[in-house]
Amino acid sequence: MPNSDISKLNRNEPVKVDAHFKNVFRTSKNIYNATNGVFDPTIGDVVNAWSFGAETNKFLTNSATIDSLMQFVGFNKVELKGDNIIKPTNTYLEFNAIAKGYGVDVIGKFLESKNVKNYLVEIGGELRVSGKNMEKNAPWRVGLDEPRFDGGQSVYKAISLKDEAMATSGTYRKFKVDEKGNKYAHIINTKTGYPTKLMF
Repeated sequence: MPNSDISKLNRNEPVKVDAHFKNVFRTSKNIYNATNGVFDPTIGDVVNAWSFGAETNKFLTNSATIDSLMQFVGFNKVELKGDNIIKPTNTYLEFNAIAKGYGVDVIGKFLESKNVKNYLVEIGGELRVSGKNMEKNAPWRVGLDEPRFDGGQSVYKAISLKDEAMATSGTYRKFKVDEKGNKYAHIINTKTGYPTKLMF
């Protein structure tokens, strides 16, 4: 979305960020610190270089490209001051790893503010449930996909949830194959800039 706050920030345009952006930023900073930088929202340009992000380039990226992009990675270089984000010019922010989960929490809290006690909110595999499924008068049942690398989809297991949230991610859904047939997962090592190589 070219007119979103994050797109403007990544183009180095001045933006006054709102309360939601601040919440996501602060939570991301806490996770960044707790994981010693393993979780890092500044890895976005590297993710894009490997063709896993919103801005897709040709896979497989060479080491010189990765090395040049890695110098701009480091959430410790980015600050929130009042309503402003202060970041190096070439640092690219991407909060995809946390945004969907934050979104389901915001929607869930909104429903609760309207006295909705039974709901299921799902955004791209991230979900939050409260109460029960009123149509079936039963707990919410959620299917977990079987890890299949052939592109097919089948349920591995169904679980019951009540007043809980759940997030899933799978390397079997988002992976790339290089010219030698090696498979790489969408999980990028924030210290090296390289994706996880899959062994299957």
